[in-house]
Amino acid sequence: MEADTAEVEVEDRWEQRVAVVTGAAGGIGSAVSRALTSRGTTVIGLDKSDKLEELEKEMAGQKGKFYGIKTDLTNEEEILSAFRWTEQHVGGIDILVNNAGVSTRTRVLDGEINIWRNMFEVNVYAVGICTREAVRSMKARGVKDGHIVNINSVTGHIVSTLLSQSVYSATKHAISLLTEAMRKELVESNSTIRVSSVSPGRVMTEMIAPQGVIRANDRGPVLDCPSVADAVIYVLSTPPNVQVSEVIVRPVGDLTHRFPKQI
Repeated sequence: MEADTAEVEVEDRWEQRVAVVTGAAGGIGSAVSRALTSRGTTVIGLDKSDKLEELEKEMAGQKGKFYGIKTDLTNEEEILSAFRWTEQHVGGIDILVNNAGVSTRTRVLDGEINIWRNMFEVNVYAVGICTREAVRSMKARGVKDGHIVNINSVTGHIVSTLLSQSVYSATKHAISLLTEAMRKELVESNSTIRVSSVSPGRVMTEMIAPQGVIRANDRGPVLDCPSVADAVIYVLSTPPNVQVSEVIVRPVGDLTHRFPKQI
């Protein structure tokens, strides 16, 4: 009976709690939003895409509610407005999934600064702003088991062999470092809010398929978006006293990304 009770507690912990998911209209973001609402979590999805309206209709019958807020994540005021709406209408935030990301093929030596700037604004700066606001909400309400999940990438841990992905990889290396900095700052403030990084390998999303990175005759296997969402749910399902720092998710048989040997 004790084991059964523990399982129920883990499954129900996020029911009637509130999650903000950035990039919610995209492949991974929508998969995470579906997974959370199916478990009774209220999800606030931030994205600039009109697909948010379709998601709201799709998830109308779920156990939890989904609210889409059209947000340009390169605009700090729009981000702050979305967080104010969340505070006023659903009472604050318990989970933040920093999922939004853009990847534009560009090189370092002949690239355009506006392309680099857009990637850093979405992939790095927005993560910092959203995390700052989420932590403020959690601390103000005395939330002890809050959780920040950063959707990183395996390219945030290695040097990419695709030169056209070097700047994108740099943004993900920044997330690896910022994730650890977030943990240290929270520990320093005696907070038990957790921060986890989920780093997928190649995923079949809208972000990379149109760019020709994944072709019909592909070089290897890819992940689907629900598999990445499963990793996020796993991280969130761990007991409050467990810090899952990093989860690397790769498709079986993937040899594309070779990690350096650990010393």
